[in-house]
Amino acid sequence: MKSAANRHDALPMDREPTVAEVFGTLRRKELYGNLAVHIFVLIPMAAFMAYLGQRLDKNWGWSPIMPPPWNIIGAFICFALGGFIVWYAYGYLFLMGVGSPGAHMGYTKFLVTTGIYSWIRHPSVVGKLIGVIGLGLLMRTPGFLIVIVPVLLIYSYFTNIYIQERFCLRNFGEAYERYRREVPMFIPRFARIERYIRERQGKP
Repeated sequence: MKSAANRHDALPMDREPTVAEVFGTLRRKELYGNLAVHIFVLIPMAAFMAYLGQRLDKNWGWSPIMPPPWNIIGAFICFALGGFIVWYAYGYLFLMGVGSPGAHMGYTKFLVTTGIYSWIRHPSVVGKLIGVIGLGLLMRTPGFLIVIVPVLLIYSYFTNIYIQERFCLRNFGEAYERYRREVPMFIPRFARIERYIRERQGKP
């Protein structure tokens, strides 16, 4: 369902894109404004917070977790899964919403409530969180995972509520308010995922 109140020359796809089509957006320059933010802002911040986690470990006498090579394997799985979710969420939003996923780049022109966005409102945040957990595993720091990660999750909750979602409310009005009431922020409901899979398979 896209917001019918928006009229633009560019229109979203009239069907759900395939995984190949979503990842084909790698060629679209509109997505690379967000990539720059990740490279030059979010990644250095995450590295600094991992350092703070190690300082907490030292001050509180916590031992490193998950010995090599298991920490590397765990980190690789988290990086791969988190990266997949983030890029899929951004690519899907680009195709179905028409425009950059980032508010700082103008955001999308249409409200997207299908696909992965019918499960949760902010799938890219979940992907980033998984990637950040991978960083904690790589650095073997319990302080990062126990203290810093929950702080980051709380920060993401409030920034999404008071910045991104307010932006969406201004752009999409009642349609977004209804979407916000029906779809959880970060944790999907199993029934919604099951219904989505059945619909994709053409089952009643």
